[in-house]
Amino acid sequence: TENKERTSLQEQIRQLAYQNEQMRREADKLSSALRGGTKVQGDWGEMILHNILQQSGLREGEDFELQKSVDAAGDNKRPDAVLHFPNHNDLIIDSKVSFTAYDSYMHAATDEERRTFAKQHLDSVYNHVRQLADRDYASRNKLSYDFVIMFIPIESMFLLALDEARTQGRNLWNEAYERRVIIMTP
Repeated sequence: TENKERTSLQEQIRQLAYQNEQMRREADKLSSALRGGTKVQGDWGEMILHNILQQSGLREGEDFELQKSVDAAGDNKRPDAVLHFPNHNDLIIDSKVSFTAYDSYMHAATDEERRTFAKQHLDSVYNHVRQLADRDYASRNKLSYDFVIMFIPIESMFLLALDEARTQGRNLWNEAYERRVIIMTP
């Protein structure tokens, strides 16, 4: 009986090692794909947002729309998602992925490199906040709340930006909120 259990345990350990190796390969593929450029990063962030909305039980076309045009003054802007609430208000969500500096930070060899890449990452996040604030989606969609959600699909990206802002004596969340941008993660 002991030999059978030991053999079974060895087989389970082999299976875990195999699954771990598969997950590592998939993570490497994702990381490589995300290094492919801002378009790839943006598409991936939109896919994560779409999956979260669907897995929350919301119905596309009824409860939310993807890439819905929000037109004003002749120019056409398309946020990643518009959530429709029962009270006839809309919530605009735009996914933003700041992967390049974040990835460099994660692979940095020295503390000095990490500090440099953390600053670059925070600058990228602030740039996304400014871009969303400048788009002024709320005035473009009369049903919209007066703020927009900036969705960051990787929690640790957001935490790194928060930590770096705090290191600089700033408050990223409050500064974004003052520009009517609320930062959220999955």
